[in-house]
Amino acid sequence: MKLKYSLFLFVSLSFLFVTPYHSHGLSSVDWEITKTLKLENPPVDIAVTLSGRWIFVLTDPQTILLYSKDGSLNDTINLEQPVDQIDVGPREEILFLSNRAPKKRRW
Repeated sequence: MKLKYSLFLFVSLSFLFVTPYHSHGLSSVDWEITKTLKLENPPVDIAVTLSGRWIFVLTDPQTILLYSKDGSLNDTINLEQPVDQIDVGPREEILFLSNRAPKKRRW
């Protein structure tokens, strides 16, 4: 009984110490840069449609740039309200705009 318990403990501890090192060696991320967008102003947020057809870029002076998947600029949208986050909707023609700044109260 003592031998079985010792063997079980040894095998369990072996898996405990070997598994993190072994699994780290198997996981990897492959990535490559396919296109680079040249922006005149720094980007604040980026959103890509689910189909990958359109790329929306929110820039610092409250402008949304609409790029096609080949990297060509198709349209520019100037915003009147402050926005710091964008997200695509369920369809390509829907874009969600949000601002995390606290609301100001008027008295």
